[in-house]
Amino acid sequence: MDDVRVLPTDPQEDEFALIRMGSESPLEKLFFPSGDRYFLLDYDAYIPKGKDLVTWKQNLLTFYKKITFHTGKQIVSKNPFHTMRMSLLAEMFPGARFIHICRSPYEVVPSTIKMWDLMARSNSLKSTWQKPDISEVSAVYSSFEAYVLRESIKCGINQFSEVLFEKLEKDPINELKRVYKELNLEFSVPYEKEVARFLSATKGYKKNHYKLSEEEKTIIISNLGTSVPGLT
Repeated sequence: MDDVRVLPTDPQEDEFALIRMGSESPLEKLFFPSGDRYFLLDYDAYIPKGKDLVTWKQNLLTFYKKITFHTGKQIVSKNPFHTMRMSLLAEMFPGARFIHICRSPYEVVPSTIKMWDLMARSNSLKSTWQKPDISEVSAVYSSFEAYVLRESIKCGINQFSEVLFEKLEKDPINELKRVYKELNLEFSVPYEKEVARFLSATKGYKKNHYKLSEEEKTIIISNLGTSVPGLT
């Protein structure tokens, strides 16, 4: 996906585990598309209601307990859908820390369109999938950013850190040190060596780039506004 290696043994986003355990998820609308709307425009799908919410919480806790039992380590969950669940996760896990990674929407929006189109064509169980357009995807991106802004204000000291992908890419170790400091976590010498070793092993990686027309950039700006982090 986007020239990133993905193998069955690699870590995956926990949304796939949750839906396999029977939790309600926006992914249902990817597997069973209906209508002509981009499936993530349904914001209510991120946090289930009633009995579905009880099941969702139980499944998440069960999954995290299994990971903890298996590894004995602190869990780091990378799941974009959890962005819209910050308030729920803060309630379920008092003291939880949140890292918000931002990137230029000129890269995120076309990459997202490509990703979901590939995922749907490979996994959709109906023939009604329609590729989302730039306006739809940038509108959802905007709703994510607005939600994070509202929820980050509610976070306590050492609970929230924001990272610009472009800065992380240019100076990964110092950006990681800054994040660890903001979250009151130890950035040890052995860990720094592990990070350096990983960076050395992946130094030949070249990410995809997307070229947008001025009209497409205008559509993105009209949906997001110039205040969105990472907009260049």
